[in-house]
Amino acid sequence: MKIHIRKKQISNQRYSIYLEYYNKGKRSFEFLDLYISSKSKLSPSERNTNKSVMKAAEKIKSIREYEILVGSYQKNKQISNITFIKYMELLVAERGNYHKYVPSHFKTYLKKDVKITDVDVVTLEGFRKFLLKKYKSKTVQQYMTTLNITLNQALREELIQKNPLRQLKPLKVIESKREHLTYAELQSLYNTNCDKEQVKKAFLFACFCGLRISDIRKLRYRNIKNNIIELYQTKTKDLIYIPINKFAYNFIDVNEKDDEKVVFDLPSPNIVTSNLKNWVEDAGITKRVTFHVSRHTFATLQLSFGTDIYTVSKLLGHKNLQTTQVYAKIVDNTKVEAINRMPEL
Repeated sequence: MKIHIRKKQISNQRYSIYLEYYNKGKRSFEFLDLYISSKSKLSPSERNTNKSVMKAAEKIKSIREYEILVGSYQKNKQISNITFIKYMELLVAERGNYHKYVPSHFKTYLKKDVKITDVDVVTLEGFRKFLLKKYKSKTVQQYMTTLNITLNQALREELIQKNPLRQLKPLKVIESKREHLTYAELQSLYNTNCDKEQVKKAFLFACFCGLRISDIRKLRYRNIKNNIIELYQTKTKDLIYIPINKFAYNFIDVNEKDDEKVVFDLPSPNIVTSNLKNWVEDAGITKRVTFHVSRHTFATLQLSFGTDIYTVSKLLGHKNLQTTQVYAKIVDNTKVEAINRMPEL
């Protein structure tokens, strides 16, 4: 078992210090109730305080290492000091996306933090009802998944006796409509000017490869080799390989020599959204188009042009084929609509 001293920013001026235990691919944490200043400029007294706190953390780490060595370490002995929201924050810190919002939502609901052992089925049911007043069922289900990840980890670490979330009745998820663009609409966008050329190029490129905007933003030229994108997805952390459509090369600089340069220099999310809205309207398209529509467009066009669903699933980086099945339903509905548009003889 390896032990590391870690820190997490809990405010603009303060870090919380904790221990991270790593054993056979599994992580667990111990919260030390130690804090240091994270200000860019520290006074002499603040620097001394930080040094003293880190020395205290090092001492606790040494004690834990000795306890592990002699077999006296009990990983659940700090249970009385572990609060649920803080535990969840540390656990989902590297997962990103919607996971990071759940601790703050939970705190808003409870108006306080609680011990892990105090989280019961009544609390979780109340939290789910709280979320359903604000979000669609699919989003709520995603947020509850974050809680399930946290509680399952606590169960593995023997911090709780059972996962109370398993007692909740499953939430009936209403599948939301996944907007996508037709090939004709893509042609209209291609032939329409956009205020930010990088937004236009990035969006159209994504329509031909299916990358999320988080992956488009971090895509570098070193990720594109031999007509294949090789990239670790931001959302899932999985490595994906996507062959590049020949036409997609129109949207990137094929002569770029700097491997570390980002392929698309995109502005802030708000500006991207604003530019997309104006560009889509100028192209005469009435659909509500976000950047993520490019991913839906890639999936539906691939299926429409005969790519099998298993291949499309792999290209999108889906772990579950059922996730991709949604796009197959869209294509089926489109085919029915096309048949019904045929004129009578």
